[in-house]
Parts: sequence; structure tokens; C-alpha cells
Amino acid sequence: MKMNEFEMIRAIREMFSDLPVRGTGIGDDAAVLHHPGSLLTTDTMVDGVHFILDKTDLADLGYKVMAVNLSDIAAMGGYPDAALLTLGLPKPFTDAQFLRLMTGIHDSAILYRCALAGGDIVRSDTLFITVAMTGHPIKEPILRSGAKPGDIIYISNKVGDSALGLKLLQAPHSVKVKSANYFLSRHFCPSPRLKLIEYLTEHYIIRSCIDISDGVLADLQHIAEESGTGYFLEMNELPVSAEEIGKEFEKDPFFFYTLAATGGEDYELLFTSEQSIDSAAVYEHTGVSVTPVGRILESGYRIGYFEKEFSPSDFKTGFRHFEGE
Repeated sequence: MKMNEFEMIRAIREMFSDLPVRGTGIGDDAAVLHHPGSLLTTDTMVDGVHFILDKTDLADLGYKVMAVNLSDIAAMGGYPDAALLTLGLPKPFTDAQFLRLMTGIHDSAILYRCALAGGDIVRSDTLFITVAMTGHPIKEPILRSGAKPGDIIYISNKVGDSALGLKLLQAPHSVKVKSANYFLSRHFCPSPRLKLIEYLTEHYIIRSCIDISDGVLADLQHIAEESGTGYFLEMNELPVSAEEIGKEFEKDPFFFYTLAATGGEDYELLFTSEQSIDSAAVYEHTGVSVTPVGRILESGYRIGYFEKEFSPSDFKTGFRHFEGE
């Protein structure tokens, strides 16, 4: 790279000057936030673990690393305030690559109105990006531990799209779909559901919520464990992108429903409420659909697929760091 650390910081500071921090941002030893939020989250993406550099547009990567943090804030019933960014850049990384990565980060920040308050840039053998984000709850924070027996389980938009996109990225001919670019886009550029959670919290009582990063089954299990409950999931009711999949969906729907239940990185919201939610009204006001897919039970973990019934152990659920090492 031709730019040194301080030149990169100056470039970042200039790029993000259109998103003022509520306090003092880049330029001091620490940021000063006049209205600090009570929500804090962080995520890291590492080359070879979360993405493959030579198969990834750096603008998409920058967008996604912001989006996954924004999704965490949305899942807590909140709205973002500011972010801290840490970059670990390998020696072959060029100025053009750096600016492309920062363009994606900036695009996401602008779209969801999240200021960049500071961060760090270091040399690293492997490219990594860490974002830490602060936000504030719209009302009260929505926890995973709030689900009650009888609650309806809802999911936003579609699930399984990112997992299909990843399959197409790793082996383009491993599965036939009608709209490959749709699934690749859903994998690279998830949509944090900030507008949706704002509408839901204004009109309904949302008892628990989680963003779907590890997969529907894995994340529903997190809610059940934190709430001390069970669940019944109707797998055949999961909202899948059947039209974009095309004819292959009709040939083997169980494969695609299983992928929807176990695939991660959709960053949709899985939430529970005792209330019946007007899906048409939600879509009209937010542009995002919500689908009821099951119920919270007193105990036990049950998964239905038409007339059949399964347990979580019948499925391989979710990616886990360090598992099997």
C-alpha cells in the first residue's frame, strides 16, 4: 500500500464527515458520545473463515460487516448510534482495495444512519474487519429470554437464501436455481430489519427476538434455552424463495426446507408474540413480510414437516467456531 496508517485514517475521516457523531468522533484517543446507547454489539469477519477474498467484492464485504452488527441492534429492538472499526490489512492489500472496502462500509452506514466514531488499523497476515456498534432501544430492549408458552413464532421475509447463495459461490453447479444472482446477493448483502422492528414495537408486544445468523433451528433453540421453554416449529411453513429457486423446489422441497431451517447468515428476525400480527399491514408499512411458523411450548423441542415429526438432533444445525478441533 502507498497510504500509511495516518493517511488511511484521514481518508476514513473525510469519507464519513457526512455522518456526524453525537459528540466527538475520530481524532482523539477515544470517542465521546453525548447520548450513548445502552445496546452494544460486535462482529468480526476473517478471510478464509467468513469469506473468501478472491471471490468477494470488497464493497459487499464492507457493507456486510456493518449489516450484521446493525442486525444485532435490530434484534434487540433498537436503532444504531455509532460504530468503531478495526481493520487488519495484509501486506499485499492495495490502496484501491482499501478504498473499495471503505466504500461498502460507508454505503451501509449512510443507508442506516450509523456514524463512525473511531477505530484502529493494523498490519495483519490475514485480512480481518471488526465492527463494534452502539445503539439505543426504541422502547425496552427485546431479549431472547422473554418468550412465553403460547407465543406465536414469527420469521421475517425469507430464510435459506444466504445458504443457497453460499452453495452457489462454493460450487456453482451444485444446485440448480432459477435466479442465482438473487441468492448470491442475499448472501453478500443482507438487509438489517431496523424499519420492521420499529414498526413492530410500535404496534405489538414483541416478547423475544433474535436475528438469524446461525440458522432458524439453532437460533430458535437459543430463545427456548434462554426463556426456559420448548417449541414446535412447522418446517413446511418456513418462508422460502420457491419462485426464485424454480423447478428444483418442486422436485425436492424437503431439501430446500431443511436448508431454510439449518442454513445461517440470513439475518432475518425470528421473534415471538402472544398477539396475532397483521402480516398484510406490516408489509404495507415496512415492505417486509412476516410469517407465523410455530408456537412456544412449555417444554420439548418438536419439528413438524407435514405429517412427519422430527427432533433437532435429526438435523445438522448452524456453524460453530472451534467445533471439532
